[in-house]
Amino acid sequence: MTTLKKILALCVAALCLFPFIVPSRAAVPGDADGDGAISPEDARIVLRFSVGLATIAPEYLPYCDVDNDGRITPADARLVLRFSVGLFLEDHPNIPRPEETTARLPEPVTQPQPTQPQPTQPQPAQPQPPVTQPEPTTTPTPVKSARTQYIENLIAAVSNAEILDNLKIFTEQIGARWYSSANMDLARGWVKGILRYYGFADSAITEDGFSCNDTTVYNVYTKITTAKQNPDIILFVAHYDSYHEGRGAVDNASGLCTVLEIARVLKNLNRDLGVEVRFLFTAAEELGYYGAYRYVNYFSPASLNRHVAVFNVDMSAHFSNSANHYLTVSTKSAYGSNAPANKPSRAVDEAKKIVGSCGEYAYRSPVAAGLHDLIPFDGKGVPTITLSWRVIDPANSHGSQDGLAAPPQIHTSSDVLSNLDLNSLYATTRLAVGAAAALVYDYTT
Repeated sequence: MTTLKKILALCVAALCLFPFIVPSRAAVPGDADGDGAISPEDARIVLRFSVGLATIAPEYLPYCDVDNDGRITPADARLVLRFSVGLFLEDHPNIPRPEETTARLPEPVTQPQPTQPQPTQPQPAQPQPPVTQPEPTTTPTPVKSARTQYIENLIAAVSNAEILDNLKIFTEQIGARWYSSANMDLARGWVKGILRYYGFADSAITEDGFSCNDTTVYNVYTKITTAKQNPDIILFVAHYDSYHEGRGAVDNASGLCTVLEIARVLKNLNRDLGVEVRFLFTAAEELGYYGAYRYVNYFSPASLNRHVAVFNVDMSAHFSNSANHYLTVSTKSAYGSNAPANKPSRAVDEAKKIVGSCGEYAYRSPVAAGLHDLIPFDGKGVPTITLSWRVIDPANSHGSQDGLAAPPQIHTSSDVLSNLDLNSLYATTRLAVGAAAALVYDYTT
């Protein structure tokens, strides 16, 4: 046999033996990269398949279709991420439990109440005072109003677990979200996927692309409709981009997660609210409020006139490593001008009386101390607020009311999840949901 024939024979033999030499990969749901462990990288791969950023081969279906519905969707990516950080495992026992290697953020800690020591010897009975009947009174016992009960019920529906889960997605799974980066595509896919997960139909989710410095960026918005003709509109806004440095945990993953939670709570009511409620997630805010300007210029003046309240959330948490936090409700974009109360600011004030403290050093409402995405709406005369955490820093406040300024950590590499105060985010989100309940209540009754 010639040397060439010997080589060909060896190649044929190797090909025949290859299936027995190389073990086949086990179809482990969630392990998209086949490395034997479920990690955030698997969630990233599944998300790319689900939003069409990559084409999936049929043989990958068993690894990526975690909920076993025969298709790859953002819900699968969400499940994979939950598995990777040790969440949501109980409902899917077929998924192998990952090693507990991911550090988990602590839930809010409450101080244990001191217990009274128990006596070891029986105590002598104390003489009881004579029982007297209460004096009759004509003053009726106060009854909680239906409005207050409605607001309290929606506040009670807020889920800290949902907020934290979404916060991890945008800060740890995706990270920095500068307007022109590839991570903005991932963030946009996750916003849409979470909205679908909360029950918003694909047909109700709109991507509005527009040019920004020769880059196409996208606003994402959805709505809860009403059967009323030409209804009033209540709009909730948060930008999903971040600055160059850091991961934008406070600015503005916190506000993004707050608005997503408002959307979840209101959508779960599953009823006609009597008012059209919109949720807008803007792009390129850090570059100059481009997404908000796009919205106000996209709709007709008649449509803008139907906006009875715009509720912008930007930095709905404060940093854990700084002091003098102020929770502010800004109603005016012009520094130094008087800031009048308006419909959304009064709703926040009403909810604040129910929620109580949000952990702030002081509560300021209304003020002219926050720019953000309220500027384009304020310029059109639309009643708008920005709910935001500020600090007192007269030297860097640009002349704003009461010396209120943005925290120094924003737009830096310090704006990361580990520096964010979770308790402030949870409490502020409850406040925002309470204000949303106050805004829609008059339309639902």
